[in-house]
Amino acid sequence: MYHYDPPQECLYDIAAEKTCNIECGHCEPITDTEDITVNWTRIVPDGVSTEDMIKEQRLDQDIMPILVAVEEGKRPHLNEIVGLSSRAREALAQIHDTVRMMNSQAATKMKEYYDRTAMVQPFVVGDKVLLYRKARKSGESLKLKALWEGPFKIVSILNDCNARIERDDPPRERLIVHMDRLAPYPKTEDSQGAWLNFLDLA
Repeated sequence: MYHYDPPQECLYDIAAEKTCNIECGHCEPITDTEDITVNWTRIVPDGVSTEDMIKEQRLDQDIMPILVAVEEGKRPHLNEIVGLSSRAREALAQIHDTVRMMNSQAATKMKEYYDRTAMVQPFVVGDKVLLYRKARKSGESLKLKALWEGPFKIVSILNDCNARIERDDPPRERLIVHMDRLAPYPKTEDSQGAWLNFLDLA
C-alpha cells in the first residue's frame, strides 16, 4: 500500500488521480513502522490501477480508495486498514436500501392521495361509449366543436385503466384510451337527440 498525498499545486495529479507509485514523487510506501502525520489519508491497495477502481472490475476485493482517520504522530497498523472498504460498501448498500424504501413509501402515499376520488367504470366488452376529445384542428372553433364523439364500442379491456375501443360507423377507427375519457352512450333515442326536440315544434 502507498500513501497518496499530492500537493494542492499539483493540479495534474489531482485531476488525473494517478495510481500510487514511487515514481510520481508524491507517494510513499506505508509500513508498520512509518509515522503518518496527516489527519486524513487516502489509502489505495498496492497493485490496483485507477481504471480498475473506476470500472469496478474487482469489487470482491478491498480495492476501493478510502479515507482513514488517523491521529497525528501515530502509526496505524495495516490490520486496521484491511476491510475498511468492505464495511464502507456495506454501509452504502444499507443507505441505498433505506432510501429505496422511503421512495417506495412516498410513491405509495402519493398514489393513494391521487386515487382517493377514482371510481371504477362499469364498462364491459361490447358496451357503447362516448369518447372525450378536446383536441381540435388548426382553425377550428372550440366553442363549435363537439367534445364527445361516438358511438364507440369497447372491443377489449386491457386493465383497470385502459380499454381498446372501435368506432361503430366507418371508417372503423381503433383506439386505446383511458377509462376517464369514456362515458356511457345514451340508450334511448330521446336522450340521444334531446337537444333537437325543438324541431318538432316547427
